[in-house]
Amino acid sequence: MKFFKITLTLFILLGLCGCSNTIRMYGVDVNPRPNIDLPPINESIALELGKEVKDTIYDDHSDLKYLEIYNWRETLKTGFTNAFKGFKIVDLKDNPQLILKINRADPSRTIGSIQRSDDLILTTALVSAQMVYSARLINAEGEVVKRSNGTVHSKKSGTQKYDSWPIMESLIESMYEKIAKDFFQTN
Repeated sequence: MKFFKITLTLFILLGLCGCSNTIRMYGVDVNPRPNIDLPPINESIALELGKEVKDTIYDDHSDLKYLEIYNWRETLKTGFTNAFKGFKIVDLKDNPQLILKINRADPSRTIGSIQRSDDLILTTALVSAQMVYSARLINAEGEVVKRSNGTVHSKKSGTQKYDSWPIMESLIESMYEKIAKDFFQTN
């Protein structure tokens, strides 16, 4: 029994320190649906992602398993389409009246709490995420009309192994909800 407890403890500690397999999150599984209630807007809008916004994100948190996020740019585009469906969404080549340019969207995970069980020294980490972002609303003449930047937090949390994609999905939702409030709500 003592061997079992020592082996289990070692396995758990290796898992928490990131010494086990890498977790990968693929953007095709992620469909952010921001909770935005804007009146229909007749202006056309396009999304432009700055070259600083990476497509693959490597989150190497010291207390969590290493996480690779693929198709980050595509996931941001999906979130944009779902967020601003009241607009006429067009491509950049179609000369939109407004451009939402995201210059920065850097996610990272955070630990909300760690729960330990005295019986077998089991440990569970509750993980959430935050994102530092920077966005601009640009008109057809190329002038910056409004700016939005800051740090947003995921609305969901969970365990690190199986909940990475819903946590990141809710993080993107939080970003677009904040951008919509900063750019399009007058109250």
